[in-house]
This record gives sequence, C-alpha cells and structure tokens, in this order.
Amino acid sequence: MMMVVPITADPKTIGMVLTWAQRSLERAGSTNASQEALWLLAFACGMKHHELASRRDQAVSAEGLARAESVVSRRMACEPLQYILGTQEFCGLDFDVNPAVLIPRPETELLVQETLKEGRFAEGAVVVDVGTGSGCVAVTLATILSGMRILALDCSGDALTVAKSNAERHGVSDKITWKEGDLLSPLHECQL
Repeated sequence: MMMVVPITADPKTIGMVLTWAQRSLERAGSTNASQEALWLLAFACGMKHHELASRRDQAVSAEGLARAESVVSRRMACEPLQYILGTQEFCGLDFDVNPAVLIPRPETELLVQETLKEGRFAEGAVVVDVGTGSGCVAVTLATILSGMRILALDCSGDALTVAKSNAERHGVSDKITWKEGDLLSPLHECQL
C-alpha cells in the first residue's frame, strides 16, 4: 500500500493542499487525480468543490488537514471515491452510498430511462426492484411515477437501511414497500 507523504509547508493553504492531494493521487496511479483532489479536499473542508478556486490562499484548519490526509490515503488505497464521499448521483438525484450497497452505475440509469421510455405503466401496476441496494431504481421511479406500487427487495438489512434513508431524503418513503429476503422470496408474503 502506498503511504501518504504528509504536507509539511506552513501555512497550509487550500491551494497547497490541493496540489499535494493531486500529486499524491497521481503517484498512486489515479487517472483523474485533479478532479478527485478537488472533490476530496472540498469534502474534507466542508465546502463545495467550486468554492476551492476562490479560496486558494485560505489556510486549512488542522482538522481539515487531518481529514484531507485521511480521505486521500483512503483513495490511494483504491477505496471507491463514492464510498469516501458517501454519495453518488443517479438520474439527477443524489444517493447516499456506503460499502453495504453497490455504487449506482450509469448503465443502470439507462435501464431506468429505457423503462420510462416504454411508458407501459398502468394505474395500480406493481414495480419490483430486486436487489435494491441503495434504492436508486425504486426511489427514482417513485419520484417520477404515480399511481403504482413499488416493492423494493434486498437480502441485506444494511442495504435496506441505506435505501430507506434515500427514500426519506427524496420524500418518497410512503410510495415504496421494503422487504428483506433472497431474490423473489419476499414476494410470497406480499399480496400483489
């Protein structure tokens, strides 16, 4: 595992820490080190990434620096950026993610878009999201479609906790029924 070389210059400004983070990520083999450094430093400092450019000369607090070193170290160890930041965008919505769920993928966005394009949703229809994970498919559909039941299934209680939190975040908790179990087995206890 590659070790983070601590930043030693004083004062430690946003610009200096950003350069340090980018170089550290490049040494670790990141192909998108510049953008990842922006996201990670913004996260560590509690800012939006676009705020960093106008604050390059601002000193980074000791706590911010410690968080920056921690998140850069995690990324250098190949931990997915989305798990470090705790979020991933999907179909225009932000979803909380952690290692209990898979990271929502662009390919799955295409599945949702194609499903919506078909427009075959009758009033009272039932949509079943098997292996809901973060709930990105069920929650996205619940924000768009009305008049239908959505059942979201997963074998992991931890994943369902993340999914339910995402549903609450997007105001659709009441539109989704959550069931824990393997594949389609939870459907046996549901009246469809």
